Amino acid sequence: MKLNFREMTALLKVGTAMVLADGRVDDNESYFLSHEFASFGVPLEDMKKMTEAAEKMKPSEALAIISLMDDEQKRYVASFLGTIMASDGDIDEKEIALWRMLTEICDLPIMSIKEAIKYVIN
Repeated sequence: MKLNFREMTALLKVGTAMVLADGRVDDNESYFLSHEFASFGVPLEDMKKMTEAAEKMKPSEALAIISLMDDEQKRYVASFLGTIMASDGDIDEKEIALWRMLTEICDLPIMSIKEAIKYVIN
C-alpha cells in the first residue's frame, strides 16, 4: 500500500489527534507513530516537512483527504488509529469517541481494537 505526501500528512494529523485525545502523551504512542512513518520509508528531512504541514493542515482538510482514500488505505487508517489508542495500555473513552467519530466521518471500516492491532502488525 502506498500513501502520497498529502495522505501521509493527513494520517499524521489524525494520528497526532489520537495521541493527544486522552490529554497525555505516552512514550509508547509516540514511538508507534514514528515507527509507522519510518516503516513507510519517510526520510527524516521529509518527516520534518510533513510534521510542519500537518501542524498547518486544517482538521477538515485531513478528513477530506482520508475520506477519498481507497478501501485498503482506509483499513490501514482505522487500524493505525486503533493501535495508537491501545499502545499505551490504557484505552480512554475520549480516544474511543475520536475513533468512532473519524470512522463515521471518513467512512472507515468498523473494527475491534484486536483487529486493528492484528492488521498493523501483519
